[in-house]
Amino acid sequence: MLGVGLNQDSVRPGDSFLIHPRFANGGTRVDSAHSSVFVHFETSGGDCETIAFQADHDPETPTARWLPGDQVVDVVGNHEFGTPQVVYVPATCKPGLYHIHLGLFHRDNPGQRHLDEVLGSISVSWDAPPTSEWDPEPMEEEEGWRRKRALAERYPNAVKLEGPSWIFALDQQSGGFLFTDRNSGAHWSSNPFADRWGLVRLARGAEVVDLEVDGFDSIGHVAQGLVGKRVLTIPGAEHPLHFTLTISPTEDGNGIRIESSLDNPTDWQVQHWTGLDRAFTVSDAEHGYALAPRWLGELLPTDRGLPVGRLWGANELAMEMTGVVKDGQALLISWDAPEVSLVTHLSLRDSPFIPGRRSQSISLWTTGPGQAVEVRPAARGDYVGVAQAYRELARARGYHHSWAEKRAAAPQLELLEGAPQFRFTALHNRLPGTPDNAGAEPLEHLAHSFRDIARCAEHWRRTLGIERAQIVVAGWNRAGYDNQHPDILPANDEAGGNAELKQLAETVAAMGYALFLHDNYQDIYQASPSWDAGLVNLDENGAPRLGGLWGGGQAQRLCTLRQVDFARRNLPEVARAFGAPGYFLDTTLTTRLETCSSTDHPMGVREDRAARLELFNTARAHFPLLGLEGVREWAVPSAVFFEGALSQKTVHNPNWIVIPLFPLVYGDCLDLFPIQSDLIGLDDAAKILDHISYAQLPSFSFGEGAYFERESRAHMAARPHVSRFDSHGNGEFTLELAWEVTAQIEQDAEIFVHFTHPRSPRAEGLVFQDDFLPPMPSSTWRPGATVLTGTRRLRLVPGLWREGPWEVRVGCLAPVPGGGEQRLTLDSPADAGQRILLGTLHRDGGQLRLELPPAAGDRRVFTRADGGWAAELKPTDRLIKNVVEVLTPLKRLVVGKPMTEHRFLTADRTVERTHFGPLAITVNRGENPFEVGGTSLPQFGFLVTSPTFVAFHATSFGGLDYPGGALFTLRSLDEKPLAESATLRVYHGFGDDQVRLADRVVTVEREAVINQNAATPR
Repeated sequence: MLGVGLNQDSVRPGDSFLIHPRFANGGTRVDSAHSSVFVHFETSGGDCETIAFQADHDPETPTARWLPGDQVVDVVGNHEFGTPQVVYVPATCKPGLYHIHLGLFHRDNPGQRHLDEVLGSISVSWDAPPTSEWDPEPMEEEEGWRRKRALAERYPNAVKLEGPSWIFALDQQSGGFLFTDRNSGAHWSSNPFADRWGLVRLARGAEVVDLEVDGFDSIGHVAQGLVGKRVLTIPGAEHPLHFTLTISPTEDGNGIRIESSLDNPTDWQVQHWTGLDRAFTVSDAEHGYALAPRWLGELLPTDRGLPVGRLWGANELAMEMTGVVKDGQALLISWDAPEVSLVTHLSLRDSPFIPGRRSQSISLWTTGPGQAVEVRPAARGDYVGVAQAYRELARARGYHHSWAEKRAAAPQLELLEGAPQFRFTALHNRLPGTPDNAGAEPLEHLAHSFRDIARCAEHWRRTLGIERAQIVVAGWNRAGYDNQHPDILPANDEAGGNAELKQLAETVAAMGYALFLHDNYQDIYQASPSWDAGLVNLDENGAPRLGGLWGGGQAQRLCTLRQVDFARRNLPEVARAFGAPGYFLDTTLTTRLETCSSTDHPMGVREDRAARLELFNTARAHFPLLGLEGVREWAVPSAVFFEGALSQKTVHNPNWIVIPLFPLVYGDCLDLFPIQSDLIGLDDAAKILDHISYAQLPSFSFGEGAYFERESRAHMAARPHVSRFDSHGNGEFTLELAWEVTAQIEQDAEIFVHFTHPRSPRAEGLVFQDDFLPPMPSSTWRPGATVLTGTRRLRLVPGLWREGPWEVRVGCLAPVPGGGEQRLTLDSPADAGQRILLGTLHRDGGQLRLELPPAAGDRRVFTRADGGWAAELKPTDRLIKNVVEVLTPLKRLVVGKPMTEHRFLTADRTVERTHFGPLAITVNRGENPFEVGGTSLPQFGFLVTSPTFVAFHATSFGGLDYPGGALFTLRSLDEKPLAESATLRVYHGFGDDQVRLADRVVTVEREAVINQNAATPR
């Protein structure tokens, strides 16, 4: 043991840190047993009896390759081994000091150890800084320049291939390469940690062997390219493998095409091999990042994080491309094969060819016999430039079918231009033992009849004035949602049967809307009339592939080659019976391309893709408007919308940097919606900004039946907060609440305060509670007042102390006619139980401390209608009207037009700007106001500007101040610029009712069509 290094000496429970054990082979032989490293964190140290957590692992360089030699203590060299390892501390780990016990052991005989030492310790403490704030020491600028020069000179004797804008150099001795962009002078190279082209991993039974392509037996010039050949030998194998690499210019001459093939005549199976191996490294000092085209797209930075390797399977990637960016220069890497997976590597390893401390690099793994990769510099050196370069390739590959092309083939597409989406599930049937039915009897629930859906459509058209909409109906089929597929006819009687579904289709068409029917051909159930085990997809071992456990029970995967047969049987009859223009196929793009080992219908991944495309073509032959779940570029020509893509943005995962790679390439081809469960609700201001920023249409959450009649008035128009907290010692404290009343309250409510902990076994995490009636009945509270509900002296009983902390949440109850109680919604963001977070209660010694939550903004801001169009409507309809008034005209302006620009305007990425040509969108999710062109955007504010349309939620616009914020849209009705238009329509959502036009200020209470040549609006 040479020692152990840590990136920090303390860590929080639930966080992670980096440990670097360092070894040296000081003997005369190698370790032929392939030892593993054990790393234990123990309270006593050395006994393995008090292990709190551990990080046992196999070293990156196997111990069998640790050569005898001199010890090198401080400088990484050829004779020092050990890989930096990320250690995850369990969230339940108790704070304290933990000794680091480590060494080498044999997995076949864990008791046999080469080394066994205790070296240092680490503290687990809630006071430790989060690992996300840790950074390595930055590299000195002079050292960075030295390393850049070393990279440029890495392979002086390499064989070169030159194009007009690039040079590719391949080193025969090592297999490494250097790619140079002549226009920018940027150098991009192969693996900075190993001189090789790549690796081949083979398996035979339990045996696994890695072969390095660490040089070429020959490199020759052929036609316009280079060909490198290498014979790879497996120890003990009768026949060698033959690896061939061909480098040639791309068809447009702007980059290189790398074709590699592997001939394997042995009985070893190829698990995967690398077409690129940790290539094109970028670093933190170069402001570098890599791109992963998962769903919308992710930016993988070099300025944060501990080492991690991430495999992005072909099923996760929306596009067959990636990119890397450094110092304002970018490379596009693309391929065209479903067998290829992307691997990204975030590393802290040092190399004389990396001018920084953190780095990202990429590998491409393939399972097929060959692969072709194209590499070309992008004209613009950022992710927008990479996407724009790939857009041209997408056209050449035939994947990019524009909206205009689709509309020419299907004029019904006009129905969707600016049409928000409303999703219904009619009938639910849940069998016993399924996720939503733990009982012994089936559960049936009708959420919407076909008549209910028709009444909703009429309500949206006639009451809210929504001119276009997409109505998606699931659970219409014979047995209800997720039941008895692929047998779907007739429509279930519970919802109204065939006759009323036909009437629904006619009503929807009369409203000017488009009806989509939901279907699924991936799942088959044993309860299905068409059940036949011979239809099921079989895995490589001959076992049936399972689908999900849904309402209809355990589904099995219908082989794709058989799915088309059922679609050909079903869809002509569905089209004749109901006449809907649209169809939605569930799950079709969310599952990976599969093989099938059935002798009756064998299938490879390419046959699977072809069969799915045939399924889409079959649907489109009867339904011109096809929606699909998932995101795959090869399905873009088939679909008018992809469902699920936008959820990558709307879930707001703090570990993801979501960027619009896919919209930049394909946004002018089809619409993008969130997953069906990720709907816009009353509290979803941030999601609404996500839709606005990408100019995508909303999909709303609303109640069952004819929701606008059934929508509960169980609402308490008040916002609670803590007005007083005092700790008295011995677990006692005083709590007082204040309530800001925003509108008339009808109910006399009871207040409940819950103290919760995530490990509590009780429902909703409850530890204890305080329920009380306010001194003044809530029905007497007046709008605009702040009401105090009295001081409550409470005590935490000793048995409930535990470790804490406890979240403090408040809600309200009101009686229900006929008996019982229901929880009321409040005007503040709430959890699923309609409880508002007041703060977090901490124990500091014998005292209690209440930590107030950070300001969260008004997540219900778009349900406001004070002084606006929807003032007399219920919250759901207020939300729908406000959002549609922004997104429908916005979408109609950009439909069929590409996104041309995207930027984050603040370091925390809470302010975002997109462009569609002259149309600009700025949104602010951050807590701080943001100024843009004289307009002040509060949290959840936005500004849309274009020649013919302006929309904003702002606290100032056009020189007018809007205390508390206002929502307006201004739209030219004659397509002339707003300043020149003869007639404008102004919509007022909420806030002050004055707005500035080009030459004057007008007052608009709800909406107005303004003749710019007249003195007053009409």
